[in-house]
Amino acid sequence: MRKLIIPTTLLVIIASSTAFAGGLTSWSYSSTHNYGSYVPNAGTFTEGIYGSQYWSRVNFVFESSDITSIKDYMNGGDNPGTNCDNVKAYVTVDMTAVGDSWDDEIDGATIYTTLPSAYKDFDDDNWDGEKEESEVVALSAPLSGTSYYMRTYWNDYRDGDAGDSGKIQVQFGMSRPAGSEYNTCVNSGDVQIINPYGDNYGSL
Repeated sequence: MRKLIIPTTLLVIIASSTAFAGGLTSWSYSSTHNYGSYVPNAGTFTEGIYGSQYWSRVNFVFESSDITSIKDYMNGGDNPGTNCDNVKAYVTVDMTAVGDSWDDEIDGATIYTTLPSAYKDFDDDNWDGEKEESEVVALSAPLSGTSYYMRTYWNDYRDGDAGDSGKIQVQFGMSRPAGSEYNTCVNSGDVQIINPYGDNYGSL
């Protein structure tokens, strides 16, 4: 089943002129096993501006079947695919700013999450000086029926140039240890969120 995208046009003013939240985007699947047995059936995405930073947040709830699969990955052994096979792997949420040009103007600053025993990391994959990829890895098994979130604050350097725009993509996966870090060994078969942002500072 295809992903259900539900945009809204609600603009919520929060406490001050420099803090506000924009629209809402969500996904909903009839069966997550079409895209990965560890992927939540549904979730929501929100974004906003706080001071000089742009923020993006994803909320989600795991079902009992998701947790069973996640624990199987964590135990190692005969995991699906080849890259995660015979290694312990952990559920991962990747939130990446994909710029419309090579020069990213969104730079990761801080990650907050309620996932248990979370490992947090930023990456500058295209070596342009901005950290466009943020991720969290849950090193303990989440609970079914519990609402979790990941929220990333980004330094916002957009100044209206063509190509300063882009999109935030959220995708679940599983990660395996790689020295002191964790590398994704399998990604979900679908990107859960694709949310565009504009060329100008503060634009959603």
